[in-house]
Amino acid sequence: SKECCEEPTIKVWGHNRIRLHLADMSFAVDADAIWSTHARTRVGIAGYKHENPGVPLELQHSRPLGPHPGTLAFHHGTANHEFGVHQAYFWYAPCEKGWLKGGRFAAGLHNERLIGKVDWNNTGRTFEGFMFGRKLNDNIGLTGMAVQAAETFTTGDNAGDPMVYGLNVNFAEQGVELFFIQVKDNGGMTFGSSTNFALNTFGAYSARHFGSNMFYNAMFAMQSGSDDAVDYSGMMVNGKVGMKLESGLKFGLLVDYTTGDDASTAGEVETFNNLFYTGHKFRGAMDFFVAQPMGGLMDLGLFAGYPINDSWSAGGAFHQFTSVEDLNAAGNNTYGTEIDLYAKYRDGTFAWQTGFSMFSADTDSGFGSDEGASWIYSMTTVDF
Repeated sequence: SKECCEEPTIKVWGHNRIRLHLADMSFAVDADAIWSTHARTRVGIAGYKHENPGVPLELQHSRPLGPHPGTLAFHHGTANHEFGVHQAYFWYAPCEKGWLKGGRFAAGLHNERLIGKVDWNNTGRTFEGFMFGRKLNDNIGLTGMAVQAAETFTTGDNAGDPMVYGLNVNFAEQGVELFFIQVKDNGGMTFGSSTNFALNTFGAYSARHFGSNMFYNAMFAMQSGSDDAVDYSGMMVNGKVGMKLESGLKFGLLVDYTTGDDASTAGEVETFNNLFYTGHKFRGAMDFFVAQPMGGLMDLGLFAGYPINDSWSAGGAFHQFTSVEDLNAAGNNTYGTEIDLYAKYRDGTFAWQTGFSMFSADTDSGFGSDEGASWIYSMTTVDF
């Protein structure tokens, strides 16, 4: 409540992450693996008056290690070496059932399958605009957003910034959320469309535990829209169902299905648009399918994870990737399989994680060969 803190409150936090990659992902015979190391540092401060309202500010410096050590020059502003404001917004909660924030902020909705923070990326994604939340009663709550995807500074018939609008209705007792997301763009800034682009995405999300040890999260979405050239449509089904044993072992099944474009339907694009999703959480750790294949994608997989003790855990996943539409005239639709393994260690605010992935491509998949690909990473994180 507003009365819980009579004096202004200052909160400070920090984060540093260093991640090393060794990647052989070219599918070329006898190709050398490529080393790279990236670092990210975040420092934040937030001031609150009576716990409400508040003004959080978070600075971020993301860079590859090595380009400018020991120099006197200050380097910034390139795609891989950036310093700037990651988040800066106001927070206002006038009552126990509602809140509002506006400015630059990271936003993750549901399981981040459509709107995500992409925190695995060295920079991460933020939006600029407004979000609000409101509980109508003990069971029903609303969350809404109106954010800019870019600033165009345009005038004339095609004036207007690309915008993202969203509304989510949460039914807490039923464990179901209904959502609607609209992307509008007149200048081709968001998805490369020409003018008068409008894409509507609507569907449902559910995440629950049931029985004594079963759990799932699932999402279904449909899309419709158009621009001056074509009509858009699409469908997505994403789900994960599993079991947790008394030993802590988790295992289960996962599916991620998106429709692809039917080449026989001129003037229509049926490929599902993943919007602003956190790609690395889905479709395998090697990120071969972060960009949506025009032919759609079916990802069927298995996953498992086990807490070895209070500090250590390990797990992995297996994926089989196929195209929804045929990849070639011969009717092939198999991309290949991927195996992802990881181990994690945590001691308070210090964490270390390492992983290994291997992709085996089908001969006719379009990757160039069936040589295969591999990837190793090691990452440390410290938070305070």
